[in-house]
Amino acid sequence: MNGNSSQGKSYKNELRAMVSKSKGEEYQAIESLEEAKRIKSSYLILQGDDGGQIYVVCPISLVVCGEDSIARLLGEIDDLIWKDSTMAGYYFEAHEPGAVISGGKGGGRAEVDLWVHPELEPLKNKIELVLKNKLASITE
Repeated sequence: MNGNSSQGKSYKNELRAMVSKSKGEEYQAIESLEEAKRIKSSYLILQGDDGGQIYVVCPISLVVCGEDSIARLLGEIDDLIWKDSTMAGYYFEAHEPGAVISGGKGGGRAEVDLWVHPELEPLKNKIELVLKNKLASITE
């Protein structure tokens, strides 16, 4: 799993940074959940297949759980969709509401509420409960 700076991995998504640069836009990666909570318009992004699919885009203001729970949630989602955790990652980034999050399978969207990829729509409520620290796992 990449994107977890606490495990020594890069907190910056190189693909989204490159896409932003090619469009003349600023890419703002955020190093940690703690830092993200201090930045307005910051989002948690869960992805698989090295960005080939954006799973979840969630405003940080809705995230109550810690990074361990985020990593576990990402692993559970990736086990359902791509089954290759070496290509899964979570990132904290600043985006304006309505922004498109670059990625495969249609990318994602920064909204005022939780956004999930259409394939994960049946699990949206459970994903939200995990992020709000009200459920330990989407498999419960």
